[in-house]
Formats: sequence, C-alpha cells, structure tokens
Amino acid sequence: MKRDVEILKKVLKMNLNKVDEGFMMTKGHVYIKGAGLLKGVSTITTMVFITMVFIVISSSIFFSPVGSALEAGGQGQGDIEVTITHFHNNTGEVRVFLYDSKDGFPDKSEKAFQTISNKIENGESKIRFTHIPFGVYAISIIHDENSNGKLDKKLWAIPKEGYGASNNPKPRFGPPRFEDSRFEINAEKVDLCIQVYYL
Repeated sequence: MKRDVEILKKVLKMNLNKVDEGFMMTKGHVYIKGAGLLKGVSTITTMVFITMVFIVISSSIFFSPVGSALEAGGQGQGDIEVTITHFHNNTGEVRVFLYDSKDGFPDKSEKAFQTISNKIENGESKIRFTHIPFGVYAISIIHDENSNGKLDKKLWAIPKEGYGASNNPKPRFGPPRFEDSRFEINAEKVDLCIQVYYL
C-alpha cells in the first residue's frame, strides 16, 4: 500500500497533458515518460492510472477547438466586406441589406438578415458584415438621398434613387432577383464590389 501511494504521488506530479505521450503498462509494472519504470504496481494503482489517462485524453478531445466546432454543428463564420461605387453624389447615406433567402429580397428590409447604413465619401462607401455563418446570401443596396429609410420610386414603381445588388445584375424591367445576386460565404472573408445604378 505504501508503495502504491508513492507511485500515485509521482503520477500526480506529472504534467497530465503529457500523460498520453509516453507510457506503457505490463503486469505489475508501469513505465511513464519522465518518471521512469515503476515496479510492483498493484491492480488498484494500475486502474487508477488508466482512469487518469482516459480522463486526460477525453478532455483533450471534447474541449479542443475541433471538438467544440463539432459540438456546435461545425458551421464556420466569415466577414463580408462590401465596396460600393458610382454614387452620383455624397448626399444622404447608403443602406445595405444582407438577405439569407429570396424571401423579401431586394426591398423588404424587415426581412433582411442584417442591415447596415453608412456615409458616402468621394462617390464611394465601404461596409463590413462580421461573423456571418457560412451559407448563401445576396445583398441589395439603396442610395437613400433623403435619409427616409426606403427607396423612393417614381411612376410605375421605377426607382427614383440609386440602387444595386451583389454580382451587379444589369438594370432591367423589375427589381434584381435573388438568383442573379446570390453568392456563397465559405471562407473567413469575402470581398464584394457593388455598383450603384440610377434610372
């Protein structure tokens, strides 16, 4: 019993993170890297040691970044940096809407996944969406010249203010479609350039 206590003291003094890197067990003997050969080990001591090693190895799996990612479903996140160009003037602000589905795209801002407003300088503006889950998205933008929070329109619902969308689909009859503006986030950062169109 006294021998077992001395062995356990040596084990407890070890760096437990290194336990699984070098040890061998045979009947009545345990070799521990950094502690040498420990002879005359009882069955109880051997079982205690095995339990400690199991706990250390299990902890390294479940509490490692990989384990945490798997526990969270393995979904990564990235940032979207958007440069918006070709503003006719610096009046008002630009409103940028990020959609994660076609529902509400491009002008139902209440259905957007995220929304950012920013000032315009020298005919350009740059914004950044951060910590966006990997997936498929589309962006629409408006040049809100009178800062009323919406895209003003003329007769027949023709935009009175500048607008645009990711992938820069050319203006046509009707608003941009999600299918034409979709892009995928599968990296830490995605860079986009969107041009403002005026009708």
